[in-house]
Amino acid sequence: GASLGGAIAPLVAAGDSVRGVIVFGTFARTWYEHILGHERRKLELSATTYPEITRRMQMLEDLYARYLLGGDTPGAIVARRPEYAEVWDDLPRHQYGRPVSFFQDVQRFNVAAAWDSLDVPVLVLYGEHDWVRAREDHELIVRMVNARRPGSAELVVLEGVDHNLMRYADPASAFRGEGGVVAEELPEAVARWLSRVGPP
Repeated sequence: GASLGGAIAPLVAAGDSVRGVIVFGTFARTWYEHILGHERRKLELSATTYPEITRRMQMLEDLYARYLLGGDTPGAIVARRPEYAEVWDDLPRHQYGRPVSFFQDVQRFNVAAAWDSLDVPVLVLYGEHDWVRAREDHELIVRMVNARRPGSAELVVLEGVDHNLMRYADPASAFRGEGGVVAEELPEAVARWLSRVGPP
């Protein structure tokens, strides 16, 4: 599973007979925790000053709390707090092309419980220049899985790779989408892992 699919992968795998799970560029904390980190990374990579980042994050923290934890829509929140229009750059009732109810459901999903239900090897892949997701979430998956079944999960960081499987020279180039080339590291890492944990 990749991106949001990486959080769904352990849930699907728990109800089936699988030999292992592979995830890439995903999240493991609550969606609220994840999205605030995502917003901060966007601001930092856009060269926003640190005092300005804090000012905007204070608005984003309240907006996302009302939206994800309180069940409100961003449009209704911005209508009551017009200054929040400065930090909300999506639609009134949709985000990233999905209705906001989708992300409210994701917020209620216990990702840790899904990982805790697995008893199979897990390969966790993370692109070094993935600004959409955080490395900390990938490290957390490995800790959660290994806490229950020591040594069954491993993290592989793909050098220079972003969230879309492109390779860039640095994080700023990845954020701007400048000068990227298709990365081949992911299938190679998967093939190495499968050769070790494949059929007995």
